[in-house]
Amino acid sequence: MASGFLGFVAMGHVYVVALVFIIQAIVFRELTGLFDAGYSGAHVGEEGKVVRSPEREAKRKGRKEERERWSRRMAWYELLSLLSLFTRRVTDEMLE
Repeated sequence: MASGFLGFVAMGHVYVVALVFIIQAIVFRELTGLFDAGYSGAHVGEEGKVVRSPEREAKRKGRKEERERWSRRMAWYELLSLLSLFTRRVTDEMLE
């Protein structure tokens, strides 16, 4: 693993930048995955079980899936736009 990293460093700047992007994407995916296990907002009954009507549960799942779909897309869009901005600044500085 260490030799692979040193190989990337020896190949040059472009490969190191690509490695940084890959690592950032992996870390970002893991961080956004942490939010999938979020708080459900349900009431707990006497036996410690979640109490919800079937209609309310179906409605909640539909809203939750829609929110998750758009929030994930926006999060990845923001990551990619920030990475492209950063890349442009770094390459401009390197070329000067």
